[in-house]
Amino acid sequence: MISFISSIRPSKRNLIVFSSIVSYFWVITALQIWLPTSLMLSIGFLFIGFYTVFSIIDLFLLKKIQDPCFELKIEDKQALGRTMLCKINWSSAQNISKIHIDSDPELQIDLKGLSDFSVKAKSRGLFKIYALICRVDSIFLLWQQKRSFETNQTIKVYPNYQHLSRYNLLTDSDSYSQIGIKRQPKRGDGTDFHQLREYRHGDSLRQIDWNHTSQTNKLISRDYQQEKDQSIIIMLDTGRRMRGKTDEFTYFDHCLNTTLILTQTAIKQGDYVGMMSFGSTNRFIAPRSGHGQIANVLNHCYDLQAKNSVSDYSSAATDLLTLVKKRSLVILLTNLRDESHEEILQSYLLLRKKHLVLVADIQENDVHEEIKIQNNDDALNYLAQESYLRNRKTMHQKLINQGVWLIDCTAQQLPSEVVNTYNIIKKSGYL
Repeated sequence: MISFISSIRPSKRNLIVFSSIVSYFWVITALQIWLPTSLMLSIGFLFIGFYTVFSIIDLFLLKKIQDPCFELKIEDKQALGRTMLCKINWSSAQNISKIHIDSDPELQIDLKGLSDFSVKAKSRGLFKIYALICRVDSIFLLWQQKRSFETNQTIKVYPNYQHLSRYNLLTDSDSYSQIGIKRQPKRGDGTDFHQLREYRHGDSLRQIDWNHTSQTNKLISRDYQQEKDQSIIIMLDTGRRMRGKTDEFTYFDHCLNTTLILTQTAIKQGDYVGMMSFGSTNRFIAPRSGHGQIANVLNHCYDLQAKNSVSDYSSAATDLLTLVKKRSLVILLTNLRDESHEEILQSYLLLRKKHLVLVADIQENDVHEEIKIQNNDDALNYLAQESYLRNRKTMHQKLINQGVWLIDCTAQQLPSEVVNTYNIIKKSGYL
C-alpha cells in the first residue's frame, strides 16, 4: 500500500479542481458582506465532500487497473553512430498516457509516441535498457501513477561496420585505390608452387620447368602463389596515449577498425590471424583461419576502450612469446613517445627471436600544423613542435636501424598503410 501511495500524484485536472475550490472560498471570504455567507459555505463544503468521495473512488479504480503487457522489439547488436529504429508491441496498454525508457547514459533514446523510439549509441560496449516506466491515468483522470517494469535488455555496440563493408565492396570490385591500398600483381609471384601451365609471354626463365618441357616438346612454366597459413598477430595498445581524438573517433577506434580490415584481408589470403590487447585491458585471441575468425575478433574486442593507464610493452612482449610459439608477423598499433624508445626496443629484441615485428606509430593531430610566430607563446609552441618532430624522427631511425618495420602515419591513413605493408611483407617472403 505504501509503495502504491508513493507512486501516485494528482493530475493536472485534479490540481485545477482543487485550485478552483480554494478560489471559491477566498471569494466567499472577500464578498461575505454582500452574500449570505452560511449558504455559500454550505455549498462549498458539499462540493468538497462530493469531490473527496469522487477522488477516493477514482484512486481505488486506479489501483484496479491492470499492468500493461508489452514486448520491446530491439536488436541486440548495433553499430556505433548508427540510429536503430525500435518498437514497443502492446498487447494491453490501458490508460497509459506517457512512457520513459531507463537505460545506460551511453544510449541516446528518442521517444516517438507510445510505440516507436530510436536508439543511438555514443560509444562502443555492452549497454543495458533497464526498465520501461509508464504513467497510468486514473479512470476520471484525477490521479496518475508511475509504474516501472524491468526489461534488462542488453545491446552490444560494435565498431561501425561501414568501413569494413565499404572495404569489402571495393576489394570485390577491384577498386583498391579508392581506399589507398595498392594492389600487387598475383600471377606467378610468391614462393609456394601452385600448378604447371603452358608458357606465356612475359614469364621469367626461372619459371620454366625444363623436365616437363623436354617431355612435352613445348615450354611449360611453373605457377607460384603467395604463401598461405602464415600467422599474423595484431597487438592493440589500450593505454592512455590511445585516447587522443581525430574528429569524433579516438586513436584506438581507428586501430580497432584497422584490426578488422586487416583480419579480413589476411583471412582472404589464407593466413591465420590473432589479436592481443595490452595496457588497460589484457585479452588474447589465438590465431585461426576462416571467416569465422572475423566474427570472433569482433566479438572479443568490440567493448575494448583506451583508458588512463600506462602500457607496459615489455610485459606484453613477454606474454606474447609465451602464448604464440609459431613464427608470426607481429603488428603493434600504438602511439609512441620519445620516452618509449628504450622500452619498445627491448620489446623488439625479445620478439625478434621468433617473430617479424611491424610497428605502426600514429602521428598526433596537430604535429604538422604551421605555427605563425607572433608572440612568445607562439615561439615556445614552435620550439616544442620542432623538438617533438626531431625526437620522433630520431626514435624512428633507431628502431629502423635495429630492423623494425615501421609505419609513421595519421590515424585516418592507418588502415591502408598497415594493409599495404602487410602485402609487401607477404609478397617479399620475409615472413
